[in-house]
Formats: sequence, structure tokens, C-alpha cells
Amino acid sequence: MAELRLATFVHVSDTHIGDLDPRTGDAALDGSVRRRWEKGGHFYGFFGHTRVALGQLAAFYGRLREEEGARLIHTGDLTRWGGGHQLAMANRYFRSRLETPEGPVGLDDPTALDLAVPGNHDHWPGNGHVFGRSHPALRRAFGALPVPPRRLSLSGGRSMLFAGIDSDADVWGWGPSRALARGAFRSQLRKLAKALPAAEADEIRVLLLHHSPAHRGPQLGLARRSRAALDRFVARHRFRILLTGHIHVPGGRVRRFAHGEVLEARAGTTVLRDFLPEEWVRTGNGPLAPLPQNALLVHRVFETAAGLEWRTSLHLRTERGFEDRGRLPGAEGLLLVRPA
Repeated sequence: MAELRLATFVHVSDTHIGDLDPRTGDAALDGSVRRRWEKGGHFYGFFGHTRVALGQLAAFYGRLREEEGARLIHTGDLTRWGGGHQLAMANRYFRSRLETPEGPVGLDDPTALDLAVPGNHDHWPGNGHVFGRSHPALRRAFGALPVPPRRLSLSGGRSMLFAGIDSDADVWGWGPSRALARGAFRSQLRKLAKALPAAEADEIRVLLLHHSPAHRGPQLGLARRSRAALDRFVARHRFRILLTGHIHVPGGRVRRFAHGEVLEARAGTTVLRDFLPEEWVRTGNGPLAPLPQNALLVHRVFETAAGLEWRTSLHLRTERGFEDRGRLPGAEGLLLVRPA
């Protein structure tokens, strides 16, 4: 039989949309951002977006939305440091258009954030500081969390179920996990378990979360109990796909559970500033760590002779836009459902 594409999803993450520079439309860079960078390259999440990358993402998504009916998935860190203003800007960019000095730009899709979860930056208080209580706008931007289960019907009577958790939900705003960007979320798993319906036959279950289980270590990782709880949750509720972000480097990993192979597909940064001001380079002390190349993932579900297959391609941002680089390393295709 000929392959039949059943669904397409554009997966972005860590967009870090920040307050606009009135001259360029990029996220504004002030002295506090530079001081953080000089302390260590891992603070580049403070750099925020660039206007050109916003335009390239809008063009890429618009094309796939028109050609393949693509839907957007965002796995967290919509903003540079949270707060009402930046969350509102991100909402305008994704759902409609954001006004910039170079003209309006946006995905213009009212459903663009229906499959989105917050990241650790979105939990910050919105004043440029890391520590503090999350801004009330976080709840307005994402609604009740965890993201309620949503079913998407496919051909042949099959379906997909999407759900999402806030992987920063159990992080205290003044504690070490906030400082180390470490995820903690057992309460979210308990809530989501109560909301999940019984699994349908041949249903593909997809879980969105910001933190990446594939990443280990005290910084950027998962709290030990949350990691163990996630493994139990995935097995008990038969999730096959985990979509993540957070560490700014795209990658894939397949693990075997009792119910089958489970893929984690992690998006990198998508529209983050990926170059430094010339003055910073000229006056910097020693070699500068390279900034990550912006990327996005495209997930497609195919009906093939072998069964239902999930494929993920990696697209890197260049001067020409987001260009296809082939299958995501570590995620070279996952057979989800075999033919009856």
C-alpha cells in the first residue's frame, strides 16, 4: 500500500519572547542581560528572540499549515522571564500578530497555543529576576494545568490523545530547584491521572512537558522523585510519545517499556538570539561559548504497510529560514500500531 500521511505537527520550544527593542523588534538587551552572560554562557536564555527568526517561523508554519493542515506544539519557555507583558506578547505572536518596528509578525492561528505547556522561565516573576512568585498572568495564559486530555481522530477509527503537564509546578520560587532550573511535578501527574479517559484501541498517547527526562544532572534535570513518578505514569497510562524542550539542544531517545517503545523528541531553541552584539565580542574575556543554532521539529504520523508510524524531522534555522536536515538523531521512526 502507498503511504498515507495522517497528521502533521510543528514542534517549537524555548522561544523566550522578550520586551521589544523599539529600533529592531528583537528582544531588548540591557546591562543586566550582559552581566548575566559574563557570569557564564548558560544564561543565554535571557537573550530573548530576534525579529528575523519570528518571521521565519511564521513563514514556515504558515506553509505547513496550508499544505498539510499542520498544528503547533509548544513545550515551554514562551517568554524570556515571564510576567504579564511578555506572556501577552507571546500570545499575540502565536495566536494573531505582534506589532514590531519592521511590521506585524505572527502565526495568526487562534489554536496555536492549545497544545502548549509552560517552562521554567514562564514561572519567573516578570521583573528580570529568577526568584519569586509566578505572575498571575501565567494562569491566564495557560489556563488550568495540567493540559486536559484532547483527542484527535485519525483515519481507520484510530485516534491520538494529547495531554500536558507543568513540569515546574512543584518548584518553590525561592529554592535551589528554581536556581538550577530543575523540574518537579508529581502533583501534576496525580491530577492528570484522574482526568485521563480509558484508552481506546490503537490510541496513540502523547505527553507534553518542558523538562527533558533524557537529560540527567543536578542542573536542568528532573527531581529524583518526579523522574521515578514519570516512568510509572508513562507505563501505567500507556504513553508512547514524550515531547520536551528546556536544554536548548534538539535530540531523540527511545526507551522500552512493558507496553512498547516510548520516544522522547526534544526540540531546541526556535527563535532565540543566536549571535552576540559586536561590542560584547570585542570586549569579552577569553573565547565565547557558541550559541545554539535555532531549530524546530516536524512530527508526522503515517499509515504504512507495516502499520502506524511516527516520524520526526529536524529543521535548523539558516539565513534562508528553517531547512530540513532529515530525521532527528535518536528518533529514526517509531512503529506505534501494527496492522490488525
